[in-house]
Amino acid sequence: MNIVIMQYLEILEERQLKQDVTQVLQEVIEHIDYDANRFVKIETGNDGYITSVYYDSAYLQEVMHLIIVEAQNTLQEVSEFVYEMKLGMFTRNIYLANTGPIVRLKLKTQPYLQGELNIKMEPYGLNNTLLMIGVDVHVHVYTVSPIIHQTMMITCNFPLVIQVIGAKASITYPYEITD
Repeated sequence: MNIVIMQYLEILEERQLKQDVTQVLQEVIEHIDYDANRFVKIETGNDGYITSVYYDSAYLQEVMHLIIVEAQNTLQEVSEFVYEMKLGMFTRNIYLANTGPIVRLKLKTQPYLQGELNIKMEPYGLNNTLLMIGVDVHVHVYTVSPIIHQTMMITCNFPLVIQVIGAKASITYPYEITD
């Protein structure tokens, strides 16, 4: 097969697989029940300033583990994906590559998933902090199709909590103000 056509097929296969895996993972996460209020506990003092932010790491790990297990089971059930290409791709002629009837190729996968918690706190406007807690799912996929055998890594980030924490900011004047 022509090297240009092989590169095109690899790109087509990778794009289609990323799209399908991301869609499956999104459906899995939509059906998982978790209480977002249990992830973070924010304590403020009597003066309105934030004194501490606590993460329930055990519950975060539990939800991440549930996501990984459900996604692994779902991806193993749906281990066969189908993508389409024109028959002209097999002619070794780049000008005929987009001609002819559509051929459906089956792509079998063997996924392996890993998860990682992603916690970010950053300034957000005046006197606010943006808190983002998410799960990064890394999917290592070994693909087998009639044309290509390769290993890919697909990373998807799914937010669990996005919260703006508002509090008083301390008032300090760097210079003495006099009239």
